Amino acid sequence: MEDPRFIFPFGSVRKGAKIVIYGGGIVGKTFLHQVARTNHCQVVVVCDRAPSQTGIQEVRVVTIPELMKIDPSEYETVVIANELEHIAESIRIDLEKAGIPAGKIQWHNPARRVANKVNDVPTARVNNVRLPYLKGAESKIIHRPTVVRMAVDLMMYDVVSFDIFDTLILRPLMHPVDLFRLMESRLGYPGFYNIRRNAEQKVREKSRLCYGNMEVTLADIWKEVEYKTGIPASKGMEVEIEYEMRYCLANPYMKKVFDILIEQGKTVIIVSDMYLTKEPMERLLKKAGYEGYEKLYISCEYHTNKRSGGLYEYVKRDYEGKSIIHVGDNTESDIQSARRAGLSTKFYQNVHDMGNRYRTDGLSRLIESTYDGLVNVKLHNGVESYSPYYEYGYIYGGLYIFGFCQWIHRKAQEEGVEKILFVSRDGAIYQKVFSYLFSDMATEYLLWSRICSLKYFDIKHNRADFLRRIIRPSVRMQNGQTVGSFLEEWKLTDLKKYLLAYDLEAHMELTEKLNKPLDDLLIDHWDEVEVAYEEERRYLKEYLAGKIGTAKKIAVIDIGWAGSGTKAIKYLLEKEYNLADKVFCWQAAHDVRTWGSMQSDMLDGTIESYLFTDNLNKNCFDVHTRTNRSTNNIYMEIFTQDTTPSFGGYGDNGECLFDIVETENYEMIREVHKGIFDFCKEYNETFAMDSYLYNVSGYDAYMPIRFILRNLSFFKNNFGNMRFARFISGNSKKQLLQTISQIMKRSGL
Repeated sequence: MEDPRFIFPFGSVRKGAKIVIYGGGIVGKTFLHQVARTNHCQVVVVCDRAPSQTGIQEVRVVTIPELMKIDPSEYETVVIANELEHIAESIRIDLEKAGIPAGKIQWHNPARRVANKVNDVPTARVNNVRLPYLKGAESKIIHRPTVVRMAVDLMMYDVVSFDIFDTLILRPLMHPVDLFRLMESRLGYPGFYNIRRNAEQKVREKSRLCYGNMEVTLADIWKEVEYKTGIPASKGMEVEIEYEMRYCLANPYMKKVFDILIEQGKTVIIVSDMYLTKEPMERLLKKAGYEGYEKLYISCEYHTNKRSGGLYEYVKRDYEGKSIIHVGDNTESDIQSARRAGLSTKFYQNVHDMGNRYRTDGLSRLIESTYDGLVNVKLHNGVESYSPYYEYGYIYGGLYIFGFCQWIHRKAQEEGVEKILFVSRDGAIYQKVFSYLFSDMATEYLLWSRICSLKYFDIKHNRADFLRRIIRPSVRMQNGQTVGSFLEEWKLTDLKKYLLAYDLEAHMELTEKLNKPLDDLLIDHWDEVEVAYEEERRYLKEYLAGKIGTAKKIAVIDIGWAGSGTKAIKYLLEKEYNLADKVFCWQAAHDVRTWGSMQSDMLDGTIESYLFTDNLNKNCFDVHTRTNRSTNNIYMEIFTQDTTPSFGGYGDNGECLFDIVETENYEMIREVHKGIFDFCKEYNETFAMDSYLYNVSGYDAYMPIRFILRNLSFFKNNFGNMRFARFISGNSKKQLLQTISQIMKRSGL
């Protein structure tokens, strides 16, 4: 019996497909009846936690362990039948943990919305919002057999046949046809992407009409492209083969399997549906390291293909009487057709099918393709899995920091900057990546912190900020601190002699009611407050002079937010110490809501930001500042934490003082930084021949960050115990550290 409230996702399931329905409740039964009534597709089984309680008789009902005994190639997709998204997500995770490929699972809101007739059944207009993988490491959602296990399974057969694209060879692009977008730039021909695709479609259709099959060669395609564009076919073919060679990479998982088979003397053949002829295909395979196979079957040379089964007939004829297994990623061409031809099969889930549902949306097309492609290939090839900390850096921080460093370098070249100062501690990973990418620019790591800005800049130029940052946080920490200990921590012991005049005593515990008398005490004796830090300021001048050397044009780099730190350094270098002629303040992002921030800083160029400001990528700014109750800065700062304590200034003898050591964070931080660095290195190496792909806009760079901020479960599950110092203190022993879980809880998240 159908429930009229629900509708099967006809638009998302191919007509004639074999599927599994997960859920034997009212939604699942409705789906089952609608599918049967319309004959839209075939339900192989229904899966449910309690099969005996569903009452379904039409098809077999199985548990997840029983479903895992069915070969994945027997069905195209698992449709989750549940109306609640959070329950559907839980089901999805259970299926993925069991080993169902992520790309084979789908859920759409089953609520009936729009009555468009498709096979006499209303269809739903689905708002299928993407979400990142939230439970842990994305690379662990599917359990491929180990390389050795796969090789051992294949060794049982006389002949092992491999598909090429998305099996032996992977492209770091979300869609293979995006290769034509890259060629468009090389050829300098606007619209080439569409022309090339349309030309292939036209010549395939012509081949079908003339010869009864759709197999064509690259030469056939380029004859049509030349006619349309005037680009010589010889030149176009050369460029296309060059780009295939450039962006076709060995699948590290399959390469290991292949090498084991060759070393063991196994007969290996390669079978592919492709318009490239044998010679360029052999070059491509050789470049990827695939040598020692016995024979290469290319569809365009046999005028038949795998999907029709015709290419497998040639394989069977050549290896008559031999047991043959074919390995590939396409359920129809590599699995169903091969089985119909009498071959055994081994399914390899396409890395992009697995990863695309977890990739962010909203990026520009080319950067989306390169970013998504690189991440999918890294996480889902099957050769290695990673920690959630590593993946947080690789997936969500890598593009941002790569793009930021490229932006810094371009601006430094334009402005004639002689030295770049990366401000601690956020600057550590920036400097590491920048120094890897560029060797033509001098850099220094500059010890600095919020407390340094207070003692060495605010004390002379922003008294209100100094008072706000040292008194209010000390009160809010509620750690039993007294008036006397507060003055001692901030080197203001000489002010104790004035306490009685302000109704204060050294033993009084800091409370809200003491804010005003403490303000008055410091303001009335401000000359003595300034003197307390004069010696430290002299040490600072020596330190800064040593860092910049003879350079006169300096860029100071920080994450943000108000820009008070970079502005303080700028003022000290340019005006107070006269050490530099021009100092640029460049940061990742700017938050005008932050105390001490000035809107004019962005308008007059005092501060320039990469990701967003109130007047740059304002939609990103609005999302970042108006969601998750103003905690988003914390999640972004996870990328740029460092494995050293925060700098606290100078001691009496000029020695460097440091804050509390957050050793419990260090392993997580190392993993995050490794992920960031690996992404930057791999992106840089992969797309070096098309370096315009290095020009990642701040908008594109922020999209993965915005994506992970859509649901904070990832941070609760993986970074909940990471500790942050939320307030400034003059005494590291009394510093208030809060875990991310505590911060989220106090924020009502």
